Amino acid sequence: MNTADVLVPAEATSHTADVLGAAEAAANTAVDTAAVLARALNDLTPAQLRDLAEGRG
Repeated sequence: MNTADVLVPAEATSHTADVLGAAEAAANTAVDTAAVLARALNDLTPAQLRDLAEGRG
């Protein structure tokens, strides 16, 4: 038997689509968060970045 002969129940297909949708949403959120963080870090002065790196921020 090869994989083309195996039928996947509709519930499993639906669940897989739900999981993939949730993963895509999480990835989009991570990208959005990274963009916000990058913009915020870009606005810091070198002294502020140094303080942040040394745990004083």
